[in-house]
Amino acid sequence: MFATALLMVAAAFLFLPGIASVPPIDRDEPRYAQATRQMVDSGDYVDIRFQDRA
Repeated sequence: MFATALLMVAAAFLFLPGIASVPPIDRDEPRYAQATRQMVDSGDYVDIRFQDRA
């Protein structure tokens, strides 16, 4: 029981400081979503475009 608690505290000290450095959403994710939306709308799944530019 003590070993488990000690392991959890050690893991918290190791992993919690790094959580703030990783964004929850990648900054390119809206671009990928828009490109996917245009692929579905146009029916062209080979030529990937973003805002009608290749």
